[in-house]
This record gives sequence, C-alpha cells and structure tokens, in this order.
Amino acid sequence: MGGYTKLFSEIVTSSIWNEDDKVRITWITLLALSNADGFVSCVPTSLALMSRVPLKDCLKAIERLSKPDPESRTPDHEGRRIEKVMGGWIILNYPKYRERISDDPYTVAARQRQQKHRQKLAEQNKSPPSPPLKSSEAEAEAEAGSRDVTQRHAVPKFIKPTPEAVTEYAKSIEFEMDGQAFVDFYVSKGWMVGKSPMKDWQAAVRTWKKRNTEHPPATTGSGQRKPYPGELMKQLAELRQQRATIYNRHEENGKIPESKPQARKEHSELCSKIRELETQIRTM
Repeated sequence: MGGYTKLFSEIVTSSIWNEDDKVRITWITLLALSNADGFVSCVPTSLALMSRVPLKDCLKAIERLSKPDPESRTPDHEGRRIEKVMGGWIILNYPKYRERISDDPYTVAARQRQQKHRQKLAEQNKSPPSPPLKSSEAEAEAEAGSRDVTQRHAVPKFIKPTPEAVTEYAKSIEFEMDGQAFVDFYVSKGWMVGKSPMKDWQAAVRTWKKRNTEHPPATTGSGQRKPYPGELMKQLAELRQQRATIYNRHEENGKIPESKPQARKEHSELCSKIRELETQIRTM
C-alpha cells in the first residue's frame, strides 16, 4: 500500500459527507490506498473488492468523485477529487493536505521527541575531543561524511507497476502472463509478499515464471491443476462483469424482480461464486 494516510476530522463537515455511504467508503479507500504523491494504482474491480462495495456502486462513486463539486471547500479543480490517469487515479488535492500534516501538533511533538533521543545518544557516545582541523580539512571531512551517510541510508523507493509495464516485462523474459491479473492480485494483498512489503515487482514476475516453468502447480483431488493467483483474479473480474451485465439488464427499482426467476437464479449463483473466490484469494 501507499503507507500512512492521515484522515482529518473535518471530513465529517465537508461536502463529501453529504454523499451516500458507497461514495464515502470508496473515497476513504482511495485515500488509504494512495502513495506519498496521492497516486492510487488500482482498477475498478480491485477498488470494489478493497472497498467491499458492489462494482456497479463503485463505478458510480468513481464517476461522482471525478465530477465538479460546487460545495467543496477546495475551489481547485472545480471541487473534483480524483482524476483518471494511466494505471489508476490521482487524488487532486492530496499535496495540499500533505503539507498540513507537517504542521500537525502530533507530528511536531514526534519530531521533537526524536530529536531529544538523538541528542541523548550523541552525548552518551561522545569521544575525547580531537585536535581542531584546518578549515579546508574540515570541509573535506564534512563532505565525505555527508556522501557516506547518504549512500548508507539511501533506500530505493518502490514504484507500483502498471499492468502494461508488467505485461511488457514478462514478454521481455519470454513469459506470457496477464499484467492486469498480476497487479490485481498484489493490490488485493496490499503489495505484500508474505509478511514483507514488495521491493522489486520484476523479481516477483520472475518468480511467477519460475514457478510456472520449473515447478508444476499443485493439483486438486480430481487431478486438475490448481489455478495461479493471477488466474483467480482474472476469473473474479470476469464473474463480476457477468454479474453486472445480468443486473443491469434485468434490474427494476434497485433489484431483479421475482417475475424474472432465471435472471435471479443466475445472479445469485454468480454472487456465491464471487464470494468463494474472494475468500480463496484472501487466504492465499
């Protein structure tokens, strides 16, 4: 995931709180999934899964959040909250609220505590004073020390890939795979590999290839091959699309009427299959 996201208490007095619960839940889920730049790497089917909101309602919420809001307290972007970009969405007013976090009293207090802790450690580890250095020597030593600290502590930032990037990389290593299924699977896992955050998505693709080519997948009791995680995500998206098609075709006043028993039966069976798949994916 993107990490920590502060939710300001004033959200309950903003115009977003006047929206229905599906829009509010989808909006808060987008905030929770966003990275430090306000980018959300996701597709509607995965966002619906993360939000626990039906796909149809999730699509309506996305459309609502992308439209102008004349009552918004933020006049920028005409009150629009998100904008569709390649690979997901951008939360438009994210930088504004990120700047406010740096002035938050709790954040300031935490910085002060950390500073005091570092000073205490420095005093405990004081070494005998060294002879004073000449100006040129001091500057050279400081510059070398700065480079050393930067190199020691520089940690490459993980950037979530787009489905297109995954597919292209897989082709470059002669591996046919569905990039969208790969992204959907790790979105559902919060971009975690086991219990650790993902650091290298290309390494994960290579692992999928290795498992596919060197280690035959496990089989069920009937001898059939168990599906890969990406295949399950693809099946889930297809089932949701089928369910949405049936619902949109037969819906009347928010539900499928009893006068259409076959459509009701098909819709119910699809809902059961979707729940089973979601449970299977969460426990992988």
